Amino acid sequence: MPKVYSQKANKDYPSIGVKKGDIYYKWAFRFGGEHKSAKYPRPSQLTQSKMSGAYAAQEALEDSLAAATCIDDITSAISDACDAIRDVANEYEESLSNMPEGLQQGPTGEEIQEKVDGLYEWADQLESSSGEVEALDIADYVDVDARKAEVRATVEEAAAIEHRDLELSPITDEEVDANYELLPSVDEFDGLSDDERSAFLEAARELIDTSCPF
Repeated sequence: MPKVYSQKANKDYPSIGVKKGDIYYKWAFRFGGEHKSAKYPRPSQLTQSKMSGAYAAQEALEDSLAAATCIDDITSAISDACDAIRDVANEYEESLSNMPEGLQQGPTGEEIQEKVDGLYEWADQLESSSGEVEALDIADYVDVDARKAEVRATVEEAAAIEHRDLELSPITDEEVDANYELLPSVDEFDGLSDDERSAFLEAARELIDTSCPF
């Protein structure tokens, strides 16, 4: 990959959102001229090879996972990444099949075949992780203690309305538990609280290895 340089702009570069005096980054390919960016370039920007597509799929997946607000966001992002990664693998396969047989059997062909196999394996692993996300049990992410605290507060409010003397007849854990049991069970993502959803999504993200094998 080309070396990346940081530099203070001596003029405005409106196309990349850089003003005079700002720090920006630049890099150049042997064939393809100089490139500039207001942010440090991502791997997909630093190669002109077919792997750019795989790196872009990885970056899009990571961005989507970070922004995910529901299960479908995660599984859709994985599906999109798998499709893109397999497309890159197909491009390498086509390139390999169009090479003379001698080159196919040589180091260059072996290197391409390694990329093909590695990309397909990566896509399969991601697809498997999507199944693991869908298999997560929503009930495991229900914060029972937090929900019981809310139930206790509700019971106390009701007691105050009824002018119940809490010193003589305090709210017991058994009373809270009994009221908690009356709540509907949570078996869907939408039934989780905001904090519970955050915990679920974080657990889902941890199941997904977004690392590109190359």
